Amino acid sequence: MSNKKNELNSLIDENYVPASTERKRAVVMYFLVGIFFGLNSEKLGKYGTFHFKQAIGWWLIFVGSLVVSVFLIFIPFLRALPILIFLFLLVMFIIFIKQANEGFYTTSSNKTIFPIFYGIGSWVSDLFEDIDSSDKEL
Repeated sequence: MSNKKNELNSLIDENYVPASTERKRAVVMYFLVGIFFGLNSEKLGKYGTFHFKQAIGWWLIFVGSLVVSVFLIFIPFLRALPILIFLFLLVMFIIFIKQANEGFYTTSSNKTIFPIFYGIGSWVSDLFEDIDSSDKEL
C-alpha cells in the first residue's frame, strides 16, 4: 500500500503545475533581492525550492567568476576570457528566468541544463538547513 502511495506522490510531484504567484516568486528569486525573500519564507514548495537552490548556485558562480576575472583581466592573452564567462552567465540567467516563468522544475539535478548551478545551491542550502535544525534542538 505504501509503495502505491509513494508512486502516486511522485507522479503528482512530476506533473505539478505552479500557480502564477509561485512563478513570479521564482522569477524574483533569480535577482539578489529574491534570494533574501526565499531565505525569510517559512515554507517553499518543491518548485520554489528548486529555483531557490538554482539561483543561489548562479549567484555563487557569478561572484566567484567576478573575483577570478579581476585577476584575469590583467593577463594580456586572457583578457577576453572574463567577457566570455559573463556572456555565458548572462545567457544562463535569461534561460533560468524563462524556465521559472514557464513553470519548469525538476526533482532531480541531472535533468537540468547545467546541474552545477543546482548542485552548488543545494550544497549551500543543505549547509544552512543543518545549522537551523541544530539551533532548534537547543
